[in-house]
Amino acid sequence: MKQFTDNKERSWTLSLNIATAKKVKDAVSFDLLSEDVGEMVGRLAIDPVLLCDVIFVLVSDQAERNNITDEDFGESMAGEAIGSATEALLDEIVDFFPPRKRKVLRMALDKMEEAEALLMTRAEDLISSKTAEEIVEEVINAAEDGGSSGRSPDLSESIPSP
Repeated sequence: MKQFTDNKERSWTLSLNIATAKKVKDAVSFDLLSEDVGEMVGRLAIDPVLLCDVIFVLVSDQAERNNITDEDFGESMAGEAIGSATEALLDEIVDFFPPRKRKVLRMALDKMEEAEALLMTRAEDLISSKTAEEIVEEVINAAEDGGSSGRSPDLSESIPSP
């Protein structure tokens, strides 16, 4: 069982087992035990509402005992709380599986975390190495070069996404 703290300093304990996985699947149509772990983690990473819905289902018994609604829980989930809840959830998913599969999943998660950290570092370096004027100039040049395609590039295309 993994724990995290929300922004209202409340401690929550996650427990993943067949019953709680079924409860999540029934409540939010999300399979925590999917064979495609990469796709599952990817969906959770890009959709913080889904992530918090999944986590709330996992802690719903605790919330009910303390008269905490889904809305109140959601209001306490931002920033560091989402980060620690995500880490707790991913660790709980890895620990659910038998040792051999657990080892491979742990290695995959560690690599994903390493890649994300490297991507963030490179994005920070790129952003800090250019002025706003240089970024605008690149966007304008790209628009002029790609004008025949009829498509204007987004500013986000000049900066790698995290």
